[in-house]
Amino acid sequence: MSNNQMYLRHSADSDFVCENEYFSEFDEAPDEKIWVTISSKKNIELVQKEFNKCIDTLVKDQYLDRVVEKYSTIEDAKSVPITISDQGITSDSDSDSDSNRFVVTHDEKINRTKEHIIVLRGKGEEKLKHILISFCYDYDSITRIIIHCNKTASSYINTWVTDFKTEIITNPRFDYKSDKDITQPRMSIMASGQGGLHKLEFDLVNFNDGIKTMIDTHYNDGFKNFSDDLIHKLSTTDKGIVFLYGDPGTGKTNYIRYLAHKIHHKDMIYIPPDLTSLLTGPDFIEFVLNNPNSIFVVEDAENAIESRSNLRSSAVTNLLNLSDGIIGEAARSQFICTLNCNISQIDDALKRPGRLLGEYEFTKLSLPKTNALLKTLFDKTAKSKKALSLAEIYAFRDTNYDKPIQKKVRKPIGLG
Repeated sequence: MSNNQMYLRHSADSDFVCENEYFSEFDEAPDEKIWVTISSKKNIELVQKEFNKCIDTLVKDQYLDRVVEKYSTIEDAKSVPITISDQGITSDSDSDSDSNRFVVTHDEKINRTKEHIIVLRGKGEEKLKHILISFCYDYDSITRIIIHCNKTASSYINTWVTDFKTEIITNPRFDYKSDKDITQPRMSIMASGQGGLHKLEFDLVNFNDGIKTMIDTHYNDGFKNFSDDLIHKLSTTDKGIVFLYGDPGTGKTNYIRYLAHKIHHKDMIYIPPDLTSLLTGPDFIEFVLNNPNSIFVVEDAENAIESRSNLRSSAVTNLLNLSDGIIGEAARSQFICTLNCNISQIDDALKRPGRLLGEYEFTKLSLPKTNALLKTLFDKTAKSKKALSLAEIYAFRDTNYDKPIQKKVRKPIGLG
C-alpha cells in the first residue's frame, strides 16, 4: 500500500473498511474501536483544520509515523486510484483510456472525498503502538470519526479523543458565526412508528432581516436580557431545563423558532403535544441518548410534568435523569418546556438550582409596544385601546375597517 493515495471505496460500511485497513497494515485485529459523532451544524472547515492540527500533535507527542494516508470516494463509478502530489491529484491507472482516468485539482479533493484514513505506527521503543483514524464526512457535513487501535495505544488515544471532543463541542469558535452561514434554519421533529422513536428534519421559514429586530418589537422590555443569557447558556452548556410559560398566543412558539435561527451547532428536536405521553417510557431515554448534544423542545408539557400531590410522574423522573446525573452526562442534552400554566404548578425538583437554566413568563405586549407593532405590520392608523397578545395583534381588525387590514409583511407561523 503506497502512502498518501486516493482510492475508490466499494463498501459503504466504514467500520468494515477501517477494520480491513487495520488488519492489512498490522496483521492483527484492533483491540478497541472508538466512534466520535460531530454535529453537522459545526463549521466543517474549522473542524477539519482542528482535526489535522490534533493529528499533528498526536504524531509528535507519541512518536508516531504516518505509515499510510488515504482518501476515498464512492461518488464516481469510473474512478480509479489516484495519487496526491503538490501539483494536484493525478491518475495511477496504467490504462490510457479516457474513461478510466480522471484528474482532480487539490481544491476539488475535499469536495470529492468521503473518507480520510490515517494509519499511525509508533517509532523506536513505541513501535508497538498501532492506530488507524478515519475521518468520515459527506460533502459539507461531518458525520463521524472512527478509531481503531491496540491496547498499547489505547490510553493515549482515549485521552486524545476526549481532548478533541471537548474542544470541538464546547468551543464556540467552531460554530457558525452568523445567520448568513446557514442559509436555511432547520429543526427536527420526534416521530413514532413501527421502528420506534425517530426524528424527521424539516426547514423553517427564514425570518431574514426581521430576526434583527424581532426581540425588540415582538416582546416586552427586559426580555432581550433574558434571551441573550439563555442563548449563551444553551450554546455553552450541555445540560439543564428551561421553562417558557404563559397564556396561548403570547409568543412562546415564535421564540422557539427564533432560537433555532440563533443556535446552529445543536440539533433542536421538537416534541409535539400529542407525543408528550411518550416521555414516560424507556424508549424516550434511548431516543435522547441516540441524539446527544441536542435541545429537545417539549410543547404544552404541563400535562406530563405538572405536580400531582405526592405522586411524581414517570415523565418528570425521566427529565430529572436526563437533565442531570449520570444519564445526563451521557445525554449531554437540554430541554425547553413550553407551558400554558403557571410555573408554580410544575414539580419543584425540575426547578432546582443547577438544573434550571432559566424561566420566563410570556404575557401580552404593553400598550405602547402593541400599538408600535400594529403600525409596523399594518399602517399608521392601526391602534388598539388595550394590550394585546402576539396572536391577537396578527389577527387584528381595526373597527374602522370593513375588511381585514392588509399586512406589510408575511405572517409568521406559530405564535403559541
